[in-house]
Amino acid sequence: MQADQYFLFVGTFAPRKNLETVTRAFAKVHDEIPESLVIVACPDRWLSEYRELLESLGISDRIIHLSGLSDVEMSYVYRHATALFLLSEYEGFGFPPLEAMLAGTPAVVSDSTSLGEIVGDAALRIKAHDIDGAAEAMRSLSTNAQLRQQFQKAGKAKASTYTWSKTAGAFSAILSELAVTKPNSAKIRELSR
Repeated sequence: MQADQYFLFVGTFAPRKNLETVTRAFAKVHDEIPESLVIVACPDRWLSEYRELLESLGISDRIIHLSGLSDVEMSYVYRHATALFLLSEYEGFGFPPLEAMLAGTPAVVSDSTSLGEIVGDAALRIKAHDIDGAAEAMRSLSTNAQLRQQFQKAGKAKASTYTWSKTAGAFSAILSELAVTKPNSAKIRELSR
């Protein structure tokens, strides 16, 4: 990878991931900051549309596209990013912000999805399609080391509360509760029709 400083997006080119807002925000500030924008996503049917967007914005030379990275490579990419941006329109859970925060990288997420709930106050939260808000977050995180450190520390603390053992324990408790609950056989028959 060529960039020394970069913002990071991890996901897909699918429209719901809202990479367009991140890219348009980056286009607004790319002349003011040293960062590039690194996109980690497998090529898919929306990649050609994304390339057209880059050409129209005139920022193709500041975008780095990566795919097929190993876990070690992903860890490196997370650790060295100025910040992760994930402004999805909707998410089921969203691992990239937690992975970034655990690596000590500030995260900027959309507040209208589960992402805002997951990160709490340990990340910057903005409206999914707020180009100006995303641009201001890029500008601030690029130029304000104290702000980055604040979110690095808060992010690590928040991300460390999510563990597989806690998840397994919670899931096991739910299954145990369901196992002792007598099923409503009439309801089961109705559902199976």
